[in-house]
Amino acid sequence: MSRWWNVCVATVRRCCGAAAARRRWRREARAHARRVRLVKKQLEETKTLTIKLENKEADIKELRKALKAKQEELSEMQIRRELGERKLSAAARDHELRAEQLQRKLDDAHNQLRRKEKEFEETMDHLQQDIDSLESERGALRDKLKLYAKRGGVHHGTYCARATTPLIVVYLYRGVKPDIVIHVSVSRSGISLYLSGFNKAGIIVSTGEG
Repeated sequence: MSRWWNVCVATVRRCCGAAAARRRWRREARAHARRVRLVKKQLEETKTLTIKLENKEADIKELRKALKAKQEELSEMQIRRELGERKLSAAARDHELRAEQLQRKLDDAHNQLRRKEKEFEETMDHLQQDIDSLESERGALRDKLKLYAKRGGVHHGTYCARATTPLIVVYLYRGVKPDIVIHVSVSRSGISLYLSGFNKAGIIVSTGEG
């Protein structure tokens, strides 16, 4: 009886062990299936990520090319800007020099104009003084001529006007022929009188000046 019981117990144990083994196998199989699915999913994700990574790398290359092109363009723009600034500075310096030269010429022209105006005013003053002096000398000459006319009896007189020295010739008559010829010369230095007379042969002889 005990032997039979032992056999039954052993059989039950074997059955329980087999069931436990089957359950353990099922659990392991499910776990393996989950791991397989997980690995497949990870492989798919890895492929997807690899494709994305390749696309990103291609984008990065394109961006690097674009960045390099932009850097070259920026360098060219900087060079152009520097050249433009240099040209602008040179043009500004030339403009300043030109303006200074024109200002100096303008100042010289103003100074020369002022000098010319001053010289013109001085010349006009001198001419006015000369005119006033000649007017007074002409008045004095008229007075002298009137005096000579009263003293000697002027019968005939002539006036010769030249560009530089006016000349008045006065003939004093006592008979048919003139006895004395008065040459009156008017200049800036004053009035000069030259007296001439006729000898017996009728030739004019200078008697001096006064």
